[in-house]
Amino acid sequence: MTLLLSARRLRLRAAASILVAAVLCVVVIAVPATAEPGHELYVINQKPPSVSVVDPVHWGIVQTIPLDPEPTAAVIDSEGRFLFMLHRGFIRPDGGAKPAQGELVVYDLASRGRIRAIPLGWNVTDLVFSIDGRYLLCVGEGKRGTKKTPEEFGSITVVSARTGEVSAQLSAGRMGLQVALTADASRIFVLSIGDVWKKTKNEPSVLAVFAPDNPRPLATWPLDRASKLALSLDEKWLYVLDGGWPLKKEAEHRNGQVHVFDAATLASAGVHDVGTQPGTLEVNPDDSLSVLSETSLKDAHGRLYRLRGTEKLEAIMDPAARSRSST
Repeated sequence: MTLLLSARRLRLRAAASILVAAVLCVVVIAVPATAEPGHELYVINQKPPSVSVVDPVHWGIVQTIPLDPEPTAAVIDSEGRFLFMLHRGFIRPDGGAKPAQGELVVYDLASRGRIRAIPLGWNVTDLVFSIDGRYLLCVGEGKRGTKKTPEEFGSITVVSARTGEVSAQLSAGRMGLQVALTADASRIFVLSIGDVWKKTKNEPSVLAVFAPDNPRPLATWPLDRASKLALSLDEKWLYVLDGGWPLKKEAEHRNGQVHVFDAATLASAGVHDVGTQPGTLEVNPDDSLSVLSETSLKDAHGRLYRLRGTEKLEAIMDPAARSRSST
């Protein structure tokens, strides 16, 4: 059993989501003195697929709502009006992954009725609310093509959390997505990773910025082997991590880089070398950025960098520098 409080009770940057257990899980949006529509427990049953509406005062089942097959995750909007049910999500209740085209079904919690079903992209991995609660983003990674089936690009379906209707379908490129958004979702930053593992004939990564109601990107920026992105807390700077090419031949080796973009215009504000095989890109509580990498392929000691916007990159943990200073 998994217990989930609604966004009304918890302020979350991402949607609080639940993976449906083999037997059941519980969505809680409020517990008042008396039960009424919109103030119940919602138990998501996998077998048979259904929602049990529970009176939290008398602990009785008020109603059972049938669901489509394969429910995998659910979220409730901050006003407690809609239950958004994801079917055929990429990550399944048993923890495994199963490729499929997802579907989002919207239920009105006052009438407990089904409003609409929204087709989603392939391999949906995340349901993310904007901080202001206006939009729900359904993020699908897409899928590879085969001889018999075409490739499906990654996509983001933007749903209005106020009406439960689709605001836009964003086509977001190839093979895995990283997403960041401003608090009001006026800017949605999408990093399409591409075929970055191929040294030759690879499809590079692409950074794009969207508005929530426009399927066409406002701007795009081609990159090389980018794999992660992060937005500063003040929403001024967007950071993108390029892992480089960690190769034994020095002539072919390339260190990782952090690209800094002005989040308002997507103009480049700088590129910084961050060592070999950087794997961590985190925004700290003081709004600085931390990047953890290795000193070199031969020396796997960690090297920690700190950066804030257009300020100079600072190595705050550098074993090589300490070794030089001690000799």
